[in-house]
Amino acid sequence: DIAGFVFTAPYYYSSTSAQLINFFKGVAAATRHDILLYDLAVVTQSKITYDIVLEMIRDIPNLAGIKSADEQMFRKLKLNPDVPRDFITVYSGLDTFDIAYKWGIDNCLDGMLSCTPYNTEKLFAALAEGDDTGAAGYLNNIVALRDFFVGHDLWPSFSAAMNLLGYEGDFTPDYVCKLQDGYWDQIRAELVRIGEPVSG
Repeated sequence: DIAGFVFTAPYYYSSTSAQLINFFKGVAAATRHDILLYDLAVVTQSKITYDIVLEMIRDIPNLAGIKSADEQMFRKLKLNPDVPRDFITVYSGLDTFDIAYKWGIDNCLDGMLSCTPYNTEKLFAALAEGDDTGAAGYLNNIVALRDFFVGHDLWPSFSAAMNLLGYEGDFTPDYVCKLQDGYWDQIRAELVRIGEPVSG
């Protein structure tokens, strides 16, 4: 069964607050399922603000939550007694997740967590135990691998890492270039350096 749908703002041009609210009301009315907003202003050119979220919580009964990298908005949502306790907040600011966790933001969804299972498990365990230094170290490993990927070519690097971890398939958009010769071994070495369990 489908739990819900995730929607970004329209991204062909920037939208006003009123347009965003109308858009999300329209998509919510078109389904019996829950919807989750994805605040991705760097792509959509339109920020889903705290005030927009509050208005939509009041007006959209099947609004289940939001994914965003906006720590301030999430903190305000957590502290506002008018926000339902089961309203889902999913943090996407990987680089600062250890700080956000201290504010009660304990859900993080980023693709890098998929290709760093060892460090991700250790990160969440350290956060739960209040081990700030340990958590920072594991998060630094994940971010360093991401930066390593970006320094070459993100998508084929991510796909190669997933394959090295034992996951079959191609995890790239179809338009990306193939990895350069010799780079596969560099990815393997980087995964080993941060303690990830590479296969083969």
